[in-house]
Amino acid sequence: MRTTWKILGAAVALVVVVLVGVAIAVSTVDVNTLIGPVKDRVKAATGRDLTIHGGARLALSLEPRLVLDDVTLSNAPWAAGKDMITAKQLELQIALLPLLSRRFELVELKLVQPTIALETDAQGRRNWDMATAGPAAPGAAASTPALPPGLAAGNVGISDGVVTFRDGASGGVTEIKVTRLTVRARSADSPVAAEFRGSVNDIPVAVEGTLGPVADLLAKRWPYPVSLQGEIAGQKTAISAKVKAVDQQYALDDLAIKLGTNALTGAFAVTTGSARPQVVFDLTGPALALDALPVPVTVSAAPASDAKAATAAKPAHAYLIPDTPVEFAPLRLVDARGRCDAPCERLLYASRQARTMQGKEQDRIVRVLLVPEGAAPAPALLAEHPGLVVVQAGAAARGALPGGTDAIYVIDPLGNLVLRYDADPDIKGISKDLTRLLKASGIG
Repeated sequence: MRTTWKILGAAVALVVVVLVGVAIAVSTVDVNTLIGPVKDRVKAATGRDLTIHGGARLALSLEPRLVLDDVTLSNAPWAAGKDMITAKQLELQIALLPLLSRRFELVELKLVQPTIALETDAQGRRNWDMATAGPAAPGAAASTPALPPGLAAGNVGISDGVVTFRDGASGGVTEIKVTRLTVRARSADSPVAAEFRGSVNDIPVAVEGTLGPVADLLAKRWPYPVSLQGEIAGQKTAISAKVKAVDQQYALDDLAIKLGTNALTGAFAVTTGSARPQVVFDLTGPALALDALPVPVTVSAAPASDAKAATAAKPAHAYLIPDTPVEFAPLRLVDARGRCDAPCERLLYASRQARTMQGKEQDRIVRVLLVPEGAAPAPALLAEHPGLVVVQAGAAARGALPGGTDAIYVIDPLGNLVLRYDADPDIKGISKDLTRLLKASGIG
């Protein structure tokens, strides 16, 4: 027992000695003299000017921090704003033991209440592409410390910040509110643990997971692995992909995404730099519930007088699919082409086969595919289904279907709903039902 107390006492004494030594070492250093070397290093590495308006102070503890107040990082010369980054504070966590020899080794960087303005111009230039300031002046290496290992490892944090991205070609702006962002790794070549809490264009996002090494990202060694789990818009979410960013194209290969009831795998790519981003995708999944996607949809309200007239002219049950106009605005923001092998393809196949099995009576059956406003099936899909009639319907119209959109509906020429089949139908069963209907029907 006495040995245990001796060990504990020695440990406490050692900690006290270290703290006293650190305090003595730091008390003889004017931390404001560090500002010049830090600014020089940032300038050499980025070609940008780091300005510290509020001075510097050292907060002593077991995790000492150098706090720089009112910090700005200048923008690209062509950018809209003067500064790319402004922050209330820049906190630099310093390794404790090196302070005994008055050496400042950084472990972690944290931005407090930053505003980060990212943008591209019409030519596709990006303001986050940094240009070095050229070769260092003779003797600069002796007075300017090397990049700290902790920062190179990706130990970065952001709290209570705002990040905006403006696309110079389209003029579109995306706003990201950051409640908390942390990125940590043991070394530059180690996987990164990441966490994000905030929102993207007012859609709440809370995810965490692992990313590839920071060294791979900085060296642009693609593909770069990403695996995240959490919630988006209140729905359970899991995303994994291999990311590529070449020129102005951002691609997600080996993509696997789950969002609520949706589950998709495949590939997705976006090419920026033009007035409308180009989107290409090839996705496969057992389910795709459009209503569960966190995409804002603006419903166009009819004038009151028109609405009253429509109500008087048509009873609520007059049509199976209401004609309420819906503006599906997000689909107008991009040029998209791709393939989604969701339940719709299985349903199209089943309906085609069941119709073909009617022989000479098949011309009495017209197949109709409902798609969102502004959307169009891929040409390859239409080639597989000759005679298919494609009708664009608003979200409200599709939502009014009694069994949802993942189904086959049989409707007679008078607009009456006769039969409905779920997402995994029996083709022979549908064919037999159609044969009976066509034999009994005298109106179509």
